[in-house]
This record gives sequence, structure tokens and C-alpha cells, in this order.
Amino acid sequence: MDALTPRHTRICATGLVALLLPLARLAAADEWRVLPESSIQLVQFDVGNLEDPSWFDNLSVFVGLEGSKQPQDVGINANFGGRAAFNLAMPVWDDAGLGVQLGTALVGTDNAVQVLEAIDGTGSRFQSFTTLGVFQQSPAGWEWALAWDFLYESYYDDFALNQLRGRVGLDVSQRDQIGVWGTWSPDETNANVGGVPVRLSPINQVNMFWKHDWQTGVETEGWIGVAEGHGKVVHVFPGDSGLGAVPMFGAALQIPLNQRLAIYGQGNFILPSDSGTVDAYLGIVYHFDDARVTRRKQYSPPLDVAGSTSFSVDLRR
Repeated sequence: MDALTPRHTRICATGLVALLLPLARLAAADEWRVLPESSIQLVQFDVGNLEDPSWFDNLSVFVGLEGSKQPQDVGINANFGGRAAFNLAMPVWDDAGLGVQLGTALVGTDNAVQVLEAIDGTGSRFQSFTTLGVFQQSPAGWEWALAWDFLYESYYDDFALNQLRGRVGLDVSQRDQIGVWGTWSPDETNANVGGVPVRLSPINQVNMFWKHDWQTGVETEGWIGVAEGHGKVVHVFPGDSGLGAVPMFGAALQIPLNQRLAIYGQGNFILPSDSGTVDAYLGIVYHFDDARVTRRKQYSPPLDVAGSTSFSVDLRR
């Protein structure tokens, strides 16, 4: 079965067009003028400057490329294609600094290896991620966020999975934040790969992170942590061996290009690389507020929309 049906193709195409058309119209506007380097300033968090925020103040739209390899690829495949997403946050209790965020991402990829298609007939994959969360960022520098992530996937089979994702951080300086983020899920589902039944489940993980805002407006974040065990299934061989807890690491980067546009990307890697995960995406994000300071505002969404870099899927026979 080929995972990317004409219906999925139309969905991806419609989503990409819907995201790209507004960007094309805005590209002709004066607000796209690149600002002089001297105007790039790192602003301190200021509740007083954030009263009566617009719905668009904390909205971002992303279009880019993605590559992914996880245990769910049964040891014989990897994926490469495109990702389109939007992420929106807004206040719900201003006095307490409490906000909510909602985002979705569509990912359409083709096989990067020919083996799975030769065995099963699957030549592509479609994923739809949804993130719904609540968060709080205080003037004292603390922030926390808790989100529900939902994944619908059409690959060698159609299935859905859920996970919880959380983050706690503390600003230790005007430009530095340290903290912990992780995922957890008891969810599990059954699928079929070339006539062989398998079990799929999210991989739980916990990481320590360090985020730094550079003088130029560039933002970098790195993390290191531990992921629970995962399977080492290779579809063309018998057996169901697996690993216990393993180390992992990752990074994220945002480079503002002007007042609205920025380059943004993430990578997440669960070791060992032959059986774990190798996931990354990179593209252009459009911020409806100033791209150089948006991610430091009180109601900017602390969590990115779920994707392969934050929703790793295990496979067991």
C-alpha cells in the first residue's frame, strides 16, 4: 500500500498553498525591508509592554524540509520531504501570566531507501501533528508548559498515537535559560508491515536544556538527556531484540533575517544511530510580530508544534 494517496497529496498541497500565499503577499509589503544591524536589540521581558496583545502577536508559520529515521522505519527505511506548520499562543488569564497554545503540522515525505517499497509497496508517508498546551511565564524568569501531542500517520499502515510533553525553564540571565523538557505516554497501537503485525508506541524521554539569545538576535538551544529503550527490529530478519535506556541529544536554532522572517531548525538524536532516531528539519518561519524578539515575549509559545524531533515512535514485533 502506498501511504500517500491522492487525497493526502491534495491535503498537503492545499496546506502548503494556504501557508505560502499569505507569505507571498506579505513579501511585497514594506514591512519586509531589512532593518539595519544597529536596530537589532535584545529586549528585556516587560509585562507592561504586553497589554492587550493582538491575536497575531504570537502566531508563526513555518515551511521547510525534513528528514527522519526512527525505529518505526523497521530498520530498512528513512524519510525525506517537506513540513508546513503554524503555531499560535494567546493569554487566558493575564493577571497570572497564563496562556494557551495551539498548533498543527503537516509532513509529507518519500522513502530515502528503496527496500521498504520493494517489500511492502509503501513508497511515502504522511503525518499530521497537533499540539494543544497551557503555559505560564513569569516576570521572575520561571516558565512552565504542558501540552498534549497527537499524531495521525499514514505509512505502511494507518495509525494514531498520543503523548504528553512538558517543559520547565528558568532565566539565569537576560540571555540564558536552563531547564528540563520531556515526553511521556502509555499509548500503544497495532499495525501491519508487509503482513507482519507490529506494535507502535511513543518513546519517553527527558532532557536538560540550555537556551541562549545572542547579541545579534540569533537564538540557540541545546539539550542532552535519556530516552527509554527502543526496539532493534529489522524487517528482513527474524527476532525482536531491544535496548534499555539510552543517551540522546539535540539542538534548535533561529536566525532572524529581518523584522518578520527567520531561519529555524531542529535536530534530535537518540543513540545508537543505527537503531535509534535521526530527525531534523530546517526552513523559513514567518513571525507576525518582530522575529528578533517574539520568542522572548510573555505569551510566545514555549513549545514548538510536535514533529519527528519531539515525537519519536518505537516499533516492536
